[in-house]
Amino acid sequence: MNKSMQEALSRLKFTHLNISTTLNENFYGQLDSLNEGSLVLKEANDQLKIINLDHIVSITILNK
Repeated sequence: MNKSMQEALSRLKFTHLNISTTLNENFYGQLDSLNEGSLVLKEANDQLKIINLDHIVSITILNK
């Protein structure tokens, strides 16, 4: 993921996202933080999920 994409994502803190990965996993939650090489997603049950940026296939921004 390039730097401009990471900067755009960092402005979406607390936005609801649906993320698909190369491992055919789908995650839904609020963007908690963006770290070096990973995205932290806060799921509905308040669990934090760390997703490697290299594994992300698509990110859908959801209106909530």
